[in-house]
Amino acid sequence: MVDLIENYEKLKENKEEYESEALDPRIQGELERLNKSSAEINKMENELEEAKSLFLTSKNRQTQRLEFLQKKLGACIIKAKPYYEALKLNEKLQNEAQKAVQEYQKANSLYKTAKETLSVAEHNLMSCEIPDAWQEHLSATITKINLSKKIVDQAEENHRKKTTEFQQAEERCQFLEKDLKKNIIKSQQYYDEKSKWNVQMEAQKSRIDDLEQALFHAKNAYKEAMFNLSKISEEIHRKRSMEKDFKNLPPRESGVGAETPSQYTDSIDDTQNQHEVTISS
Repeated sequence: MVDLIENYEKLKENKEEYESEALDPRIQGELERLNKSSAEINKMENELEEAKSLFLTSKNRQTQRLEFLQKKLGACIIKAKPYYEALKLNEKLQNEAQKAVQEYQKANSLYKTAKETLSVAEHNLMSCEIPDAWQEHLSATITKINLSKKIVDQAEENHRKKTTEFQQAEERCQFLEKDLKKNIIKSQQYYDEKSKWNVQMEAQKSRIDDLEQALFHAKNAYKEAMFNLSKISEEIHRKRSMEKDFKNLPPRESGVGAETPSQYTDSIDDTQNQHEVTISS
């Protein structure tokens, strides 16, 4: 914020200079950009401060509420914890298994496409219809098939691994659900509220991150506009300095080639008159 204040003071010092050069469209454009960035910075700094304050308030309320529920519900919260941890792991592994399926399907599709391309090329080769350009294309396709096959095998292995892990996690969740049924029921209020609080806190944290990113870009735009105005100011100073130096050049001294046009004409007339007198005599 200190840098922005210093830049603003510099801007005020150069205000008359910019106004005197108002015909230059660059100045007007950069000043508008500067004003816009400054307004955005002020707005986002206020919003960011409010967002951080809200986050801290929500965090304190969450802590107080969960501590209250812990005292109210007692040991069932700790006893049911393995089930909720297993449930969270199960959800994570399910997402990873779904992602592995998508990666396998994509790799397999590319592999099939490459095989079909190779089949067409081989058919043309057997019919003696393959052009010279197809020789390189055929070699590249074979290389692509071999690479695609490796990717398919890796994706298939990863899919199999993630599916197995997910199934094991799901079985453990089912076991813990039966084994800790009473504690799970008693502690459900605590874990439900905790989950809702976590979602709310994540949303607020995401907004803070977005505001910080936007503020960063706005400050960069402000600095860039100030830099451009500084460059334009330097150009104006150089131009004025050159004009001043040119005006202050000393007058040319009398000498060869220093006559005025009228003096030069009179000189020619005198010479001609002298020449006529000589002839007449």
